[in-house]
Amino acid sequence: MKFWTELYTARFGQISLWILLLTASYLVLETHLQYQYLPKGDNLSILGYLLPASFWDSLLVLPLGKTVFFLSALCWALLPVWAKKISLSEDKIAQIAIISAWVCVFGYFFVACTYWENLPWIRHKFVLPFWLLTLNALWYQFYGGQIVGALKRNEFLKVEIYPGWVYGASVFFISVFYTFSGVSKMMAAPDWASGLSLQLWTIAYGDQSSPVARLILEDRMYARILQTSVLSLESLSFLAIFFAPLRVLIAIGLFAFHCAVDMVFSIKIPFESQKILLLLYFLPWFRIKKKQTTTDQNQSISEV
Repeated sequence: MKFWTELYTARFGQISLWILLLTASYLVLETHLQYQYLPKGDNLSILGYLLPASFWDSLLVLPLGKTVFFLSALCWALLPVWAKKISLSEDKIAQIAIISAWVCVFGYFFVACTYWENLPWIRHKFVLPFWLLTLNALWYQFYGGQIVGALKRNEFLKVEIYPGWVYGASVFFISVFYTFSGVSKMMAAPDWASGLSLQLWTIAYGDQSSPVARLILEDRMYARILQTSVLSLESLSFLAIFFAPLRVLIAIGLFAFHCAVDMVFSIKIPFESQKILLLLYFLPWFRIKKKQTTTDQNQSISEV
């Protein structure tokens, strides 16, 4: 956990930001107003409580939010390119970068709220990218000047300006997201993992040609084993915060769970973004650096 207070080179930070922006863009592209004709029910977002229901009836709201998001996301993503070419001072460039980052976060949040307020249900796939975008915006907020300075000197990938707390907090939010998913299942239905519900879902929405679907319907014991495994894996996902080896195993397990859902059900359940974020933050792409020990330093001195 000590890496939370350390700084690292920006390679992982920049690559993960690009992947995150692409993932968020994919989700934003998928938003629509297909169910806008339905009467509005309970509010599903924070903005739903702040703005009147008539606001969400406008057909211009979603296109406007998408435009704001894509323009700001493009500005943020291409900072390593345009920061070197314009003649503004480093402070001005840093201000533009920080503003574009926060506008991108709000644009994404606004699109998600607009989508939710026009849905008869909630799609929780928007939650994780929002928090991860916010963490990256905080990185730029606190290190914007250093980032721009390193870009101007062509040292962006060499200078240690990526804070470990951005990565650590990203792992934290993903882990807690899945843990709450498991806990909420147990709170909503203590017998959720009995196997019966999975069999009923498979009968109603399953792809009968799938070998996994046939296994579930063959014997309730198999369905119970699968549900219990998923419930345990989700509920214990918080352990990924503390143990890096477990983080990899949890990522593989949750990824396999999402893939199994795709194989069982004929209806589309949008897990693509969660799969990408699991592989991005839980697999060991981010390496914890090892500092030189006193022993190594003394050995170097003795060799001289």
